[in-house]
Amino acid sequence: MIEIGGEVRTAGVNAEGKPWTIGISRPESGAGVSDVVMPVSISNKSLATSGNYRNFFEKGNIKLAHIIDPRSCSARPSDILSATLITDLCIDADAYATTCMVLGLEGAKKFVAADTTIAAFFIYKEPKADTLSFYFSPGFSNHLIAK
Repeated sequence: MIEIGGEVRTAGVNAEGKPWTIGISRPESGAGVSDVVMPVSISNKSLATSGNYRNFFEKGNIKLAHIIDPRSCSARPSDILSATLITDLCIDADAYATTCMVLGLEGAKKFVAADTTIAAFFIYKEPKADTLSFYFSPGFSNHLIAK
């Protein structure tokens, strides 16, 4: 298992002979790297997470992600706090996670629904809600760890 800046590539199994367990961080400012909201299990797959909770800037009272929307050539707010994608290739997982952040929740749901090889997990907040909400694509359930 190799992790570099939010991208993970796994091969085989861990020392216990089980798939690798990867923790998806809680997407809130002040959360530590060990503050995990969702553990997942992967083997021979890649995982990437993009989000607006660590790398962002504020313009007035609007939080803008470090991700640039190529349609407008500027940063814009996203209603997704964290987009995690699991694919075969790490370059795809990273590109798709960034794409989902740009598309926003409804566009990202359509994007991942169009390709059954993509497993996606989005963390977002409902408007005027104080708790985190989750979206799982159908393929993501294969990676959930039963409690």
